[in-house]
Amino acid sequence: TIEPNAAYPYDWPPNGSMLAQIDAYDFYGWQDYGDVPLDFEEAGEGAGQLNLKYNFDWGMWLQWSRTGDRRWLDLADAGSRHIADVDILHAPESPPHWSNGGFFGHSYHDEAGNSNPNRNYGAPHPDLTFGLPGMLSMYYMTGHAPARDAAIEIADNISYRFDNTFGGNGEGFAFESAYVMNNNERPIANGLFLMTEAYRATGDPRYLATARAIVDYVRADDQPYIDGPTGSSDDFVKPAQLNVLMAGLGRYLDMLDEFALADTEGAETSLLRYGDFQLANTYHALPDGRAAFPYEWYLDGTDTGPDICNWQLIAADAMTFAYRRGSETRFMDAAGRLFATGSVDTCFPDDEPVYWSTKEACNNAAYGHVYLATAWDGTVPPASSRRQTWLTARTSAAQVRYDGAVTVSGSLTATDGIVAGSAAVSLWSRPANGSVWTRVGPAAYDEEQHAYAVVARCTQNTTFQLRFSGDATYRPATSSGVTVRASAYLSRPWTAPTTPLRRRPFYIYGYLLPRHSGKTRLYLYKLVRGRWRFYRYQYATNYRYGSTTRYRAVGWLPLPGRYRVRAYHWDANHAAGWSMPRVFSVW
Repeated sequence: TIEPNAAYPYDWPPNGSMLAQIDAYDFYGWQDYGDVPLDFEEAGEGAGQLNLKYNFDWGMWLQWSRTGDRRWLDLADAGSRHIADVDILHAPESPPHWSNGGFFGHSYHDEAGNSNPNRNYGAPHPDLTFGLPGMLSMYYMTGHAPARDAAIEIADNISYRFDNTFGGNGEGFAFESAYVMNNNERPIANGLFLMTEAYRATGDPRYLATARAIVDYVRADDQPYIDGPTGSSDDFVKPAQLNVLMAGLGRYLDMLDEFALADTEGAETSLLRYGDFQLANTYHALPDGRAAFPYEWYLDGTDTGPDICNWQLIAADAMTFAYRRGSETRFMDAAGRLFATGSVDTCFPDDEPVYWSTKEACNNAAYGHVYLATAWDGTVPPASSRRQTWLTARTSAAQVRYDGAVTVSGSLTATDGIVAGSAAVSLWSRPANGSVWTRVGPAAYDEEQHAYAVVARCTQNTTFQLRFSGDATYRPATSSGVTVRASAYLSRPWTAPTTPLRRRPFYIYGYLLPRHSGKTRLYLYKLVRGRWRFYRYQYATNYRYGSTTRYRAVGWLPLPGRYRVRAYHWDANHAAGWSMPRVFSVW
């Protein structure tokens, strides 16, 4: 990247180095100095600005730390100053706007830099937000306070956008998909990395809260593909971006250990589950003993084939983080094979071991260090010496009435037997069709049953999980989800008048909880020779009535006699349920 190469086999750049590219594209002056060109998009004149994508300035600081080469320091110092000055929207306002402190991504593909330069019409978005780790590195190593201030601007922007996405006003949403797939992986992964580093730098609880919310959102067990193909060819996962998320989870866990904080959202469990998914479904072992992940993996089990390039360096770090948490050598073996691919074939199979472009140079500079550090000394952090645990969950009933009680219980075991009486086991729930988990409360330990148990109430179909946050001896664990179906509340129907007249309209009405729009079905039966026989059904309209829903229909019966009516309700959030019957006479 920085060494001239007189034997460079191609015409461009002139001496085969990134420094030559900076000169060739004249990346100097107030707007471009410190940035590097998008030389992989357009050869010759007119390349756009990289905006030091993928945290290239952070990689430059790492390389200077590793080598002591002054050229890396010059690049890193200019790069972080450039990001702080040019690539961030500095616009203090009150109240703030969602874009304040936003980081601009690079120029668009195949565009000239003067048509869509540093502050481009792509606008800031978490998918392409970088710069914070590098500027914090600059502050740590040099004490340059403006770099820290600019990094905090980015942190505030990302925290604001993610908090709004998770339940605020929605302004400046951070991502769109309900799951970690379909190009949703990288913005979430970037957000977690940035919030982790921001909390490390400041101790501000806002950043920790946002990081915890992200970790809760990306729980591996909530992803539809985590146990393998689902048969859908319309949805996909990008393993490289999922590896960025795995690395983010690993760094987040390291931060929790540094601050003696509990892993209440199951980050370690998710990291290992994602690692299991990757190795079982997307990992390609190559004939030469190396390995690679594909660019895309589809939920029907097909993929685009091994992507042999230095993106596998990020994969090596991701698998190393899984190894450091799980102590399973299969993760470290995969990391070594992936590192061998990324460090030899920078851009494509059997390519020349030379400078290719600023993007590949960034990957080489910033990634692979976690694998190198772990492989170099062969150690595993103390956290991984904690004993493996497993947590089960079961319910006392599969279905309950509206607001009915159910007991959720389970056993916590470890490699040395039952884990008894821990205060770190709690019950969590979410709507069966939803994705946001809520803590219900702590679980009590039953000595006779050797089980943890919590009583919960259900007003809709609900999925429960027991979670163990871990302690100094045992690693965290999360049970599989168990679902309890709950019927809606239906009151006994009334008629108005109480005794309708034949061939005259009358009302049939009642009440429904929780609030519902749409229709409620009414079943009518007629007493014939001492037996109730089905007569017909009709629909009642639901409408808001105070804190409840009232259902009401207009009835019309041509024959006198004794009738019975029952209300029936079912929807995607509730099990089928019946009201008590109402018997009435028609004159």
